[in-house]
Amino acid sequence: QSVLCKIMWLAKKIHFSGLLRDALKDFCEKRGCKFKIIRRAVRTRWNSTTMTIGDALSVRPALHALANSPKHKLSRWALSDDEWVVLKDLYNVLEVRSSHSCITNLP
Repeated sequence: QSVLCKIMWLAKKIHFSGLLRDALKDFCEKRGCKFKIIRRAVRTRWNSTTMTIGDALSVRPALHALANSPKHKLSRWALSDDEWVVLKDLYNVLEVRSSHSCITNLP
């Protein structure tokens, strides 16, 4: 599975599962990161993939723990350390692209 597919799938599962949302919140508290819902990418929103990746990176320690938790059976979708690096690099490219794509002077 590609890194992006894994994150999108995890975001979808967490979005639709109260149990996984609560577990992510618990892992955030245990790992010392601020809890944040991972927003899902939407085809009609041009920068929603960037937001999804950014949200995942902001709760990385908790998301990593959740995906690797035997209780939740998400290990198939867990990201390796190398995949997290790729995701961060992708985020940086998309973030620069989205910041330069804004139209500020409309007639």
